[in-house]
Amino acid sequence: MKKVWLGVLLVVAAAAGWYFYDQQKPPMDMVSAARLPLLELQRAAERGEPAAQSMLGLRYETGEGGIKDPVLAVSWYRKAAEQGNGDAQQTLGYDYYKGVGVTRDLASALHWFRLAAEQGKAESQLLTGLFYLQGKGGKPDPVAAANWLRKAAEQGMVDAQYQLAWLYENGQGVSADLEQAYAWYALAAAGGQPAAKKAQEALIAKMPPASLAQARILAASYARQYVTAY
Repeated sequence: MKKVWLGVLLVVAAAAGWYFYDQQKPPMDMVSAARLPLLELQRAAERGEPAAQSMLGLRYETGEGGIKDPVLAVSWYRKAAEQGNGDAQQTLGYDYYKGVGVTRDLASALHWFRLAAEQGKAESQLLTGLFYLQGKGGKPDPVAAANWLRKAAEQGMVDAQYQLAWLYENGQGVSADLEQAYAWYALAAAGGQPAAKKAQEALIAKMPPASLAQARILAASYARQYVTAY
């Protein structure tokens, strides 16, 4: 009998040890999730791994693995998004914006884009800024738009740099400041934003020489700080 109880205790101790080890494992990242075969990915997603849930959603969205199901994809994106996965939040924002796997809903799109933006997703910061600027998913809010566009601009999003420059040029959401406008247009133009160079040249005609000189200094400073990454 003692041997039986000893065996039971060893099994319980081993199970407890494995549970503790399993709880201490770092969460799976998207790169690791992408490498998993479909069956293993499914198991990881069902265990509650946010990266696996997001990647499984992508597999169902694209049809990789043989089954294309946008509705099922959204359900897995939502599970991951509700656990704070920024990639899933951003993708869910796009799905609501485009009406893929769900009914198109701009307010829901803004909600998920903003959550991803709060996690530092530059693309979602740009989109959140544009939604606020254009009044998509709610009332226009130029101040909020400028805030989010600046965050994206500082991460190298050239379209955000261009839009932020336009806000400074026109005094929307920020105080009008032609030097700031020039600096952001210059950065966007250097990054290849197609409309920025023309806007920058038009702005020069409005600026006195002393202000233009200061604007060029500011643009050089921004070029050192905010490397174009997108």
